[in-house]
Amino acid sequence: MSGVESWDLGLDGPHIEVDSTMQTARRGLFAVGDFASYPGKVRMIATAVAEGSTAAASVERLLLSAN
Repeated sequence: MSGVESWDLGLDGPHIEVDSTMQTARRGLFAVGDFASYPGKVRMIATAVAEGSTAAASVERLLLSAN
């Protein structure tokens, strides 16, 4: 096992499981768009754009909490 596969992220084929903040099983690592996987996901461009906004807000909260 090498690369991303060795990070224990809950890979489901080419997809990475994320929570509602778009964070993977590894704290501080986020995924959106075609790579993100969660129950009920609708695969559309508009969904990916919204996921990007959610991830950006989540990263900001994570960085602010670190200070």
